[in-house]
Amino acid sequence: MDPTRPTRVAEAILQKYNSLQVKDEGWTVVAGIAAVDAGGHVHVLAAASGCKCVGKLEKCDDVVRDGHAEVVARRAFRRALLDDADAYDIARSGECWLFATAPPCGDAAIYELDDSTIAFSGAKLGDWRREDTQVTGAVRLKPGRSDVPVDRRSGSLSCSDKILKWSVCGLPGALLRARFPDDIPLKGVVVSAQPRAATLEQALDRALFQRAEYLAAACHERPPLLRTRVTDVGADVAARRGVGKPSSLIVAWWRGCGPSPEILIAATGRPRGATKSSKAVPRLATASFLEKLGVRDRAAHVAKAPRRALDVAAREVLRADLAKRSTHPQLPPACLLVPEGVDGCRVRLDDD
Repeated sequence: MDPTRPTRVAEAILQKYNSLQVKDEGWTVVAGIAAVDAGGHVHVLAAASGCKCVGKLEKCDDVVRDGHAEVVARRAFRRALLDDADAYDIARSGECWLFATAPPCGDAAIYELDDSTIAFSGAKLGDWRREDTQVTGAVRLKPGRSDVPVDRRSGSLSCSDKILKWSVCGLPGALLRARFPDDIPLKGVVVSAQPRAATLEQALDRALFQRAEYLAAACHERPPLLRTRVTDVGADVAARRGVGKPSSLIVAWWRGCGPSPEILIAATGRPRGATKSSKAVPRLATASFLEKLGVRDRAAHVAKAPRRALDVAAREVLRADLAKRSTHPQLPPACLLVPEGVDGCRVRLDDD
């Protein structure tokens, strides 16, 4: 592989995002997905920002509940497949990389700092307890305070765990696979260098590369060989993370979205400027995907998706691992394979 590829992917995505010139107050995380063709040219397919997740368990297809930048970027990538005639061919014939200015929440966000202390992830184990010493190699749920009421807790997997699913099951997901049947695997993840980080590269290797191999083995799939890299590109954005207040916005651009990006309010998952009575539906909401696909019965459509058994297997492995870690926090972080007799997860997981 061209050693400059991760850097060029990061530069192209960050340049695209900066060109949107969205006025925002507060720090945020920037992410995107790009495909690199056989000639080495980088095609940016999606760019996004966001750092918040709606903490509700209710099923609601007309809002964007997970506003973390990596997840928004993947949603924008999937929308590009629907809205741009060339996006699918570019993605399937090239090599798709994800870039983010922060390590994905969950296992990838647990690493050693330059003073030998540990950077903690806000993502929680299944019982949402406070951890004095963080368990590594574990499936986690989206960040939130340990004292958040049960009815307000997120049922969304951490970004680290979602990336595992994408690397094994492909980027389009079950909803789009009937229209786009060819595999579009995630081949690489590049993350900006973080302030004072001493072992970020090792954390990415453990949390994404190694665990993706374990998840593939548990699902009886070939290992995805997910590459992970750290780059200085976006280090200035990373340095501002956590300083002052976080952004209240979700911003997304994708090929085919038109002249302006989609801008949402993270707390509601709805378009900026929308009133409670208007019920404006974001283009990135699942309801908009269903309308674009002409699908009336989502459950029936997804049930018939090619390779649906793989999606279900990956989800159940992650669910069982979450349950195991919740009950037995001292188990070594060996892999995602779970022993027989482990009860199902005690929380309901949100769909992507």
